[in-house]
Amino acid sequence: MTRTRSARRPRALAALVAVAVASWPLAGCRADEEPAPASAPLADEVARTGTTEAAAPNGTAEVAEAAADVDAGALVADLAAAISARPSAHVRIEVGDLLTVEGDVSYEGDEPAMSVELTAMGQPATAVVAGGAVYLRQAGAEKYVSVDADTPVVGPLLGRIGGLGPQGVVDALEAGLRKVALVGRERVGGEAMDHYRCVVATADLTEALGGMDVLGGLGGLGAAGAAGPPQRVELDLYVDGDDLLRRLTAEVAGAPVVATFGDWGRSVRVTVPPASEVEELTLPTTLPTELPTDLAPEVRPERG
Repeated sequence: MTRTRSARRPRALAALVAVAVASWPLAGCRADEEPAPASAPLADEVARTGTTEAAAPNGTAEVAEAAADVDAGALVADLAAAISARPSAHVRIEVGDLLTVEGDVSYEGDEPAMSVELTAMGQPATAVVAGGAVYLRQAGAEKYVSVDADTPVVGPLLGRIGGLGPQGVVDALEAGLRKVALVGRERVGGEAMDHYRCVVATADLTEALGGMDVLGGLGGLGAAGAAGPPQRVELDLYVDGDDLLRRLTAEVAGAPVVATFGDWGRSVRVTVPPASEVEELTLPTTLPTELPTDLAPEVRPERG
């Protein structure tokens, strides 16, 4: 009985992390797959949501009265060039209660390399992304499980962990950015930054993700409503004087999304676990309908 449970744990954990990663709406989007032209006025979008303080509670607004239209292509190009000049960063991402990720990412090679600590629906784990593969280890476990794009069910989703970073944001903007405006200049963490408000089309993101309706598949986990995925995702971006993306906030189907990026250009070393510490992950052809009791998120009854 113990062996069966032990075998199920990495499977269930991988499935759980895969679905939680899918709650990050920008992961894995590649700009060279299906770029979408995107430059349109956004005054109505800004007027609808009010002042900049409402969109960025941790920032102090300096200019909040009017939004200036921005050349979307130029913004994306500037963000991409800044990453190329400093191709590493420290990342922290929070997606409601579904996912927390913190660690370092490097874009110096052909594929993103990343080493992060994550918590997926209450379950802590370590993830290493290198050479197109993902190595996942649950807290307290002795070995990693390896997953690549060919791993059934969870492979394509877990592979998107590499998109949990600033380059993933830029790629998603190039694929699906429809509207963008400069809201104003704000101080975030004591530093002056430009605040941009963007609207990204969900349909374009889905197409860029190879037709995978990620947002629509999260209804059972509270990340999408019964009506299905939203038609668009609104993002607030905060960019410093070097055109480096420093902060992103959004709300996706009721789940708040906050991402911060710092320590740009710092040396990052991502080490692949030795073979002796890695085992292959074998999975059924469908996601489990129930998690083992020791992995299932705790459900607390509401107080009347």
